[in-house]
Amino acid sequence: MNISSYKYDLIITRSEPIALHLIHFFLKTQAKKIAMFSDVGYLNPYYSKFFLLKKVILFIIEKKIIDKVNILTHTNRFVIEKYVHNGFESSKFRIFPNPLEISELSDNVEYRDKKCKEIISLAYTGSLYGSRNPDRFFSYLADQENKNFTVYLVGAVRNMYYEKHRFGKVGTLLKNKELNLLKNKIEYFGLNENIKILPFMRKSELEEFIKNNIDILVNIDAPSEVNLFLSSKVVDYIQYNLPILNISNEELL
Repeated sequence: MNISSYKYDLIITRSEPIALHLIHFFLKTQAKKIAMFSDVGYLNPYYSKFFLLKKVILFIIEKKIIDKVNILTHTNRFVIEKYVHNGFESSKFRIFPNPLEISELSDNVEYRDKKCKEIISLAYTGSLYGSRNPDRFFSYLADQENKNFTVYLVGAVRNMYYEKHRFGKVGTLLKNKELNLLKNKIEYFGLNENIKILPFMRKSELEEFIKNNIDILVNIDAPSEVNLFLSSKVVDYIQYNLPILNISNEELL
């Protein structure tokens, strides 16, 4: 479909990847354009020093995107202030928080008392890459005298590696490489019997899995002096009405 040939009044692009918003470069239309970011781009604190080139490229892309759109949204004013400080046009920014439907909370899992449960089940449902690594989490688990827990890492590596036909054989090689590195780390901490890696799940499958199996959800914070945003992972977790174990940097504790 040629969007440019249709009479739209407003065109909105939402979330990630940032490349999604590049569509605004090719739309020859008078419609108003809004780019909505659920996470930061080049300011992402999960990118380590090895991602310097990627951060530079993202900076250039985001600069061009804000020039092309009428409004660009981020989830809070702290992020926007940081962008403006780095030379972005302030007048186009708006705040649009990550949505949470409060009415859905009562329809999901009720809080369950697990004091008498023999094995406690924890789940982390994100990707581990760059500076978002599980070392502190694994170290904490290894220090526990009572190993009455099972941790499920759902996906564990980048979700895009699980997408069919996106990267082909290269994606499979990268996925297997990162999974093997993660398995070696699990073995290093002596947690082979306590940590299970599961493949990426679709939203409905993940919700069902958490409702039926999980007692505690795990969030791994960015190693940053200033946390620019409430993790979208936490927003996702809130709906389950389960305890959340947050893993942060030692310097921030």
